[in-house]
Amino acid sequence: MSAMGGHERLTALGPVLGAAVAVRLGAVVGRPMEVQVADAGAPLPAGPGDLEAAVAWTLGSEEGHRGSVAVAEEDVRVLAGLEGEGEGAGGAAPEYARRLAQAVVAGLAEAATTLVGDPVHAQVVEEAVGGEGPPGVGVLLQARVRDVFEAHVRVVLPRPLADALVAAAPPGPVAVRPARFPAFGPDQAAGESAGMERVLDVPLTLTVELGRTTKRVKELLQIVPGSVLELDRLAGEPLDIYANQEWVARGEVVVVDETFAIRVTQVGSGSPLGSEAGEGGGAWGPR
Repeated sequence: MSAMGGHERLTALGPVLGAAVAVRLGAVVGRPMEVQVADAGAPLPAGPGDLEAAVAWTLGSEEGHRGSVAVAEEDVRVLAGLEGEGEGAGGAAPEYARRLAQAVVAGLAEAATTLVGDPVHAQVVEEAVGGEGPPGVGVLLQARVRDVFEAHVRVVLPRPLADALVAAAPPGPVAVRPARFPAFGPDQAAGESAGMERVLDVPLTLTVELGRTTKRVKELLQIVPGSVLELDRLAGEPLDIYANQEWVARGEVVVVDETFAIRVTQVGSGSPLGSEAGEGGGAWGPR
């Protein structure tokens, strides 16, 4: 695909355009997709085995822009088979190609709206491709179903949209690399400890659990004043203590000046008596 008017710079927008199209295509195919902008420039003519759809574009308030999407019929049949619509189902291929085309242009329109800053809409239409105005700009998309299949989608964008995207494109390729963070030094670790002082006055709600039980809805509706609910804790067993719903300790009930209190007998090891070992939890023990 030959370069034309600097539109080859559209490849620099590949990560943004490809990600938006991949989401839309993946929803149609039913598989995770990876999409890249393989090339951009003068549009390629449709091949004899291509299924081509006309697209009407609206750029801001300007309607009437035309473009197209073309996919090889063989690729359409394979993608339809991946979704379970039956590979080789001849009558379904054109309609499925239309669904794929709509997914592609919808993803491109979403990405273009973000990049250009004006609303961009695209709709597959029944009209023939072509019309008045300057020729469109071709974009070759490489759509890959991971470790399964790769297809190429030829898109013709209206020249005004392609020009606006080129203006929004960075001067060079978008660099995508893993984030790197510096290692903490001794001074930074000391600062972290000092920072704990800021949370020492944060209030926590302590709760003492007497026991639990499970009831069906019909049993719950039968409860009246005077009903006795049997719990899963034996008389004399220590009670579990929670801080903000996290288990922290265990203790026994005492009375201090006619007020119930808890004498702590165990802190920060083991697990609640009402739970099974290894179930959920954190450093203090599971709940």
